[in-house]
Amino acid sequence: MIFSISLLSILLTTTHPLLSSAVQDVQVNLDRTHLFRHMMDIGGHRNLPEIVQTEDCPGTPFLWKIIDDKSGNHVGFGLGTLHLPVDLVLTDHAYASIIHAVEDSCAVYGEIDMADMAVAAQIAECKGDLDSGAARISDIQDEDLRLKYESITREIATVVAAGAGADAAVVDSIHQNLLNVSLYNLLLFISYYNTPEYEQYFVPTLLGMPPALLDETILSIGRPNGGVEMVSTQCDILEELFVTPEELDEENLRLGLNQTLSGQINLYMCGDIDSFANAQVLAFEQSAMDSEFKSALLDERNEQMAAEIHNILKASDDRVLFAFGASHWTVGEKKLGNLLKGYGYSLEYVPNYAKDDAEDMSNEECRVVFNSISGEFDLIETSNSTGSTPTINESPSASPVSSPSEGTASPVSGATIKAKASIFCVMCAFGSLYLY
Repeated sequence: MIFSISLLSILLTTTHPLLSSAVQDVQVNLDRTHLFRHMMDIGGHRNLPEIVQTEDCPGTPFLWKIIDDKSGNHVGFGLGTLHLPVDLVLTDHAYASIIHAVEDSCAVYGEIDMADMAVAAQIAECKGDLDSGAARISDIQDEDLRLKYESITREIATVVAAGAGADAAVVDSIHQNLLNVSLYNLLLFISYYNTPEYEQYFVPTLLGMPPALLDETILSIGRPNGGVEMVSTQCDILEELFVTPEELDEENLRLGLNQTLSGQINLYMCGDIDSFANAQVLAFEQSAMDSEFKSALLDERNEQMAAEIHNILKASDDRVLFAFGASHWTVGEKKLGNLLKGYGYSLEYVPNYAKDDAEDMSNEECRVVFNSISGEFDLIETSNSTGSTPTINESPSASPVSSPSEGTASPVSGATIKAKASIFCVMCAFGSLYLY
């Protein structure tokens, strides 16, 4: 199987993304909500790419049962995700299996709980602080390269304006906005622009209305939902990815003009876990990331995730689903399956989880009630409950069952990054760049 892959493919499967609008303050004579719906109508409903299901491309989910080795009980699920919209990365079969697993679970946990507005606000704040000092197109010293970036941003501005039914004056305004966007965000926009599968979402994304990601979709139907990581962990990763003008590598920025997400989308949708894992390992080997950052990005975070999974399962009488980036489950000696063995759990791959396989837990059994205002599930009064009914922790990114262990430092914090510019270059060198 031939495909394009880069450090972005690693970030796409290890961290949660953060994206800014590219056209803030541009006045378009079209209601933005209406525009979003209009673009969705043009794009169709579930715009699933068609794949030919074969032995090497079964179209199955990255889904595992978590088994308690001592009792033999099925206590939860592990779900490897790709931080992109559901309809771009899953077959109908894979999506149905995941939904059945969610219905068979009570709480659902992601890396962080982006459904929590306080968490989203904290992430946006740290990204905004980093963005102010980040490199932009004007910082590219090579004139030929700078003109190419100005040209592609002009193309993007024209597409956005056309999607909004706007005139040439708006094209100029959008183009000016794009020229002022950090190169971190701009490379992400370019990767979307170069990805045919993302076409229906492109204009809404640049207008600050990106689609819900697979992780967010699954979290939104958790009963309840939460996150296992501290917000500071994600912010520390972002800090190492936003480069300053002094850290630019123009040779690799040339490669960034052609980055795309197509290879990663197709590989994930196929559901061939071994090929996917091998591709991720290759991406790590080809990257110029400092070894300490590699460890902080995956291994050290996996150690903390495994500990939190154990804490949550110990405290829960019900099955729990954990939805983390696919690389956390598939890559390295410290992938989650290996680490969970130390806590007495095994992973059992589930290529198909049918409706008949699920117990289909009721809201009452999960001790939640649907909140029609928030669109999420709230815990019922638990003071007289037995067992381990989740309790909401005030820490914005804490899981409903247990917050990250106090005194545990963010795995990225303090890591020495010796080749920060090279990290940035690799993200644009082999085909993608994406982080939330």
